Order: sequence, then C-alpha cells, then structure tokens
Amino acid sequence: MPKRKKKLRLKKGFKRFLVYFLFFLIIGIYAINQGIKIHKQFEYEKTYEYKITTIGYPLEEAKKLSSTLPDETLEKILAEEKYNELYYKFINEKYFLTKNIFKYVEYYNENSNLDYTRVVAIVNVHANEGWYNIEYETDINKGYTMLVNKFYHLNNDYKRTDLVDFNLKYAYAENSAAEIVVEKYDEMQAKVKELFGVQLMINSSYRSYEDQEIVYKERQKVSTKYADSVAARPGHSEHQTGLGVDITSLSHHSGEAFGESEEGKWVKENCYKYGFIIRYPEGKEDITGYDNEPWHFRYVGEEVAKKIYEEQITFDEYYAYYIEK
Repeated sequence: MPKRKKKLRLKKGFKRFLVYFLFFLIIGIYAINQGIKIHKQFEYEKTYEYKITTIGYPLEEAKKLSSTLPDETLEKILAEEKYNELYYKFINEKYFLTKNIFKYVEYYNENSNLDYTRVVAIVNVHANEGWYNIEYETDINKGYTMLVNKFYHLNNDYKRTDLVDFNLKYAYAENSAAEIVVEKYDEMQAKVKELFGVQLMINSSYRSYEDQEIVYKERQKVSTKYADSVAARPGHSEHQTGLGVDITSLSHHSGEAFGESEEGKWVKENCYKYGFIIRYPEGKEDITGYDNEPWHFRYVGEEVAKKIYEEQITFDEYYAYYIEK
C-alpha cells in the first residue's frame, strides 16, 4: 500500500508540473509574440510609410510615396505637415521624374487648367522656366540624339565633319546634311516616288551658326518677340546639327500644303522607319516652343524614332526622360 500511494503522489506531482510547465510555456510564448509585435510596431513607426500616414496620407499612398521617393524628398513632404494629393497623382504619371516632383506641384498650382500628364511634360523639358531663360550646353557626344532647342545650345565653333550634299534631283541647291541623313532621306524619297509618283524636295538643311545668325537678325528687325516666334536664336537651331531638314514636294511647295498632302501625311506616319521624326508636332507647342511644322524633320536613328512615334511624344520629352533623367 505505501508504495502504491507513493506512485500516485509521483503521478499527481508530474501532472501538476506538466500543467504548470504548459501554463508558463503558453504565457512565455504569448509574451514573446507580444514583444515581437511591439518591437515590429516600434520599428514600423520609424519608417517613412508610417510617418506619412500620421499627416493624413492614406496607407496606399504612403506606401507608394515611401517606396518611390528618396529620403530627402520624403523629409520635405513630412515638413509640410499636411496631406497633398498631388504627390501621389504625379508619381503615377508614366514620365514622372523624382527630381521634378516639387516643380510639378508648383507648376500645377499655377496652371490648374492643365492635366497632370501635360504638367509633367512641360516641367521635364524645362518649359516651365520660360523660353531661353536658362541655358545648357548641348552634349555633342550624344551623336544622333544630341538635343538643341530653346534651352540647349551649340557653340559658334561647332561644325559637323561628315556633311554631304543632297542630290539636286530631290533637293534645292546648297543643301547638305550628315551623311546618314542624306542616305536615309534618299531611301524615303524613293519610296514616296514609288507610291505616289511625287518627288520630295529638301528646302533647307544644314546651317552654320553664322547662317542662323543672319536668319535670326533679319527677323529681329521686326522685334525680338517676333523673331523668337518664327526662328531659333543662333546656337539654338537644329539645322546647325546637320540632322534637321525641311521637306516639301514638287507638288506642294509650302510647308503647310505639304503637311496636308497625301505624300506629306504618308511621310508623317512612316518617317520613323527611316530614323526621322516630326520635330515640332501639332498640339505640342508648349513643350517644343514652336508652332506645328509638318515640314521640319529630325534624324534620331530608327530605334529612337520608333519609340517616339509609338509613344507619341516629342524629342524633347524623350531626351528628358530617357537620356537626361
């Protein structure tokens, strides 16, 4: 009997121990889990995602902003201490550039009649600064994708070394351009002649800095404002690159008439196959700084021309987003 009682006492003691052990194990696991949760929450509250929500941003927007923008930009947004829906709107734009986010917001606040896509395009190409108000030297090392416009300029000593004269069968006298431009234009004009029986003609092509100076000063006799509306300032003309050409046809001599002609419409839709783009398209005046010029073409190479055509953007926009960034 005493041995049996001793065994029963041992079993009861073990069971009691087991109950206590499981109880404290559960309490311990719970405490550890709570500690982990508290630590995670503590760490989360250090993140920009959390901090941005504390000034009114929805969690979805806070996640996108914190994963897209650099710390210094997020700090500036936090310093505003209020919700601004524009930041989220702009970072969802296709051609959004982080460096311009505050400029987008500023320009939109001054031009709220514009949509977000337009604001992004204008700011990316520096057009929000006002024509000729800032100047950058053209990077001639970019080759066929060098940019020359009302902000980027070539020096007066820049001259192409690969200029070739156009054949007088399809160009007026004294027209030349980079060798590749002449070669690709020849292919394109031959195709137009085959399709429409019409001869394309080069009206204007390479111009030196001095040539452009003469053109500009002649128009400046009316006024600088007028000159800027119809011509580029010296150093700011694409013609100096040897990559820009003005095209019409023997059937339609004026640029406007050419743009409305059968052959002009075909060239507009197919020139990218030969490496050309329409440099100043209709509806993009506030981005290029020029009115629609359906006769002014620019060689950029077939790959770039195709992308510009498919995305329906200007060369200025392409350069800003894909090259300059």
